[in-house]
Amino acid sequence: QLEIAVNSGLLKDEQAWQTRKMLADMLLNEQQFSKALPHYYDLSKAVPKTQKAHDIWLRIAQSHYQLSQWNKVLSTMARYEKLGQPDEMAPLSIKLSAELELKKWGPATGTIKRLIAIEPERVEWWRQLVALYLRVDDDKRALDSLALAKLQGVGLNQDDLRLLAQLYGKRGIPERAAKVLGELDDINSDSKLKAQQATFWQMAKEWDKSIASWRVAAKLDRQYYWNLSQLLVQEGQYKDALVVLDKVSGRKADVALVKTRAYYKLKRLEDALANAKRANEIEPSTQAESWVKYLSQLRKAKTSQNS
Repeated sequence: QLEIAVNSGLLKDEQAWQTRKMLADMLLNEQQFSKALPHYYDLSKAVPKTQKAHDIWLRIAQSHYQLSQWNKVLSTMARYEKLGQPDEMAPLSIKLSAELELKKWGPATGTIKRLIAIEPERVEWWRQLVALYLRVDDDKRALDSLALAKLQGVGLNQDDLRLLAQLYGKRGIPERAAKVLGELDDINSDSKLKAQQATFWQMAKEWDKSIASWRVAAKLDRQYYWNLSQLLVQEGQYKDALVVLDKVSGRKADVALVKTRAYYKLKRLEDALANAKRANEIEPSTQAESWVKYLSQLRKAKTSQNS
């Protein structure tokens, strides 16, 4: 009946406009978007002062959105925004979808920021913003955005925190990376995560914290006893290093060489020489030969001195 009334041409002025809008709205509600669009475009040509022009352009944008006509969505949204409406969730969401579909990453970033201004507590917007920055290899802004979300108390999940730690690490801020990893629920039950935290502490030259983290990682996975032993030797904790080296799987020549250095530092020359010889027998190397030669001369000199 509405179609008959509109097509009759008998309705005039605002009555004709309102009747056509009723028809267009009904077609939109019935999901007949292609049929609704010509009516909305016709309505947009002359909007009575008592009506809302922005509402018509929004419905045109919604119809194009439903038909996946992304370029038309953006051109229509441009007309909508020229009418000076305050930012609202629904129009901006439509615009963002079209920008993402068309891979317009720059404009999409601006749209997401406007969505964040409306709903700063909604974590999805922050995630999308970070994802867009990562897509264009802008790790700096990705980190700044995710760090700001955390600072503002947005409910980040475990994956968000892992990503934040990685971004801090990439940015050369290992101390913060290690601290963020420390907030993860499974940090002390996941050997790889704990090893990553230990590495970050090591990069930050927080030696005690790194050693503590390597200890936990090594208890979860024996392969990390090697990393722990290296740091203990570096820090002059030779007795502890020797205990840990006995737990290292494989690497027999390497272990013997590290033991050589530890025993030498502890002034246990016989044990140092025995390990140097063992290392050279397992896997001959210039380093092992040098130790054997040096320690043999040292023992000889000491024997002469004593006699």
